[in-house]
Amino acid sequence: MWRFAVAGSWLVGAVEQSQDTPLRATLEHVKPADIREFAHRNRAEVEALKQRYWAEQHRVFGNARTAHVSQALWRYMRRLRPDWPSAHDRAQDLAHHIELKRKIDQAAHAFATR
Repeated sequence: MWRFAVAGSWLVGAVEQSQDTPLRATLEHVKPADIREFAHRNRAEVEALKQRYWAEQHRVFGNARTAHVSQALWRYMRRLRPDWPSAHDRAQDLAHHIELKRKIDQAAHAFATR
């Protein structure tokens, strides 16, 4: 099982964790100053750094990196909430994918008719 290690506000890697170790979502070690810092950070800068990080991950490791991280996050979430995703969550996700496909098709049509 993989657990993601966080340094500051950044997801920086993953460490292996035993399946026998219980997972709990907890805020016991969070300090009020950390919450304030998180709430007031520069969102545009954070987004730009995330974009650069994931572009580099994709350049170096290809699609396999994205698939690996996605699967690790899925397993982590299922350990926190074994009932996840609910039927409602799945319906919302499907609706999002259908809308995204519609937009991609619309953009493809716009480029094809230029």
